[in-house]
Amino acid sequence: MLNGWENLSLIGDGSTRLLVSHEKALVLSVYGCDNLLLYGLVLGHDVPPEVECSEAVLSLSYCSGVRVIGCDLFGCGLVGIQASNTTLTVQNSALRDCSEHGVLWSGEGEAVFENCSFLRNGGPLFYIYNGGAGFTLTDCIIQDNMGSAKRAYFDESGAGAWNETGTVETGNDWQ
Repeated sequence: MLNGWENLSLIGDGSTRLLVSHEKALVLSVYGCDNLLLYGLVLGHDVPPEVECSEAVLSLSYCSGVRVIGCDLFGCGLVGIQASNTTLTVQNSALRDCSEHGVLWSGEGEAVFENCSFLRNGGPLFYIYNGGAGFTLTDCIIQDNMGSAKRAYFDESGAGAWNETGTVETGNDWQ
């Protein structure tokens, strides 16, 4: 767990792995950090295929200026990114093979996804509750995801802004 760090960078070479071998463990939990960079990392649950995970790959709470660049976040994690009250930019990264949602969000904040791939996740792909957060997807690929919708809101009245440009969707259950 990272708690209260500022200006921290975790830099890998694209194959640097941060894995957990227990299905009930978060891969990386971050709380109250500012200006965090995760670069070139592979984050996921390293468990046998028949085991179901019950935690997220990346959990972010009350963070600002978080950047995830060139990373591969994979399941069987319940959720790829679980965040609340955070500002987040994800670029050139993949969120894949998570059993429930690609992104689970609560509270305020903003999430920007640029040139990202969302592959074979459960659904809805984006699940947002206690809304107010803004989401932007630019030049993303959303492919072969399960579930009834790309996004769902627990509380429609608190839904923030949703913006998409150049995003391609293929083979998803909701199409």
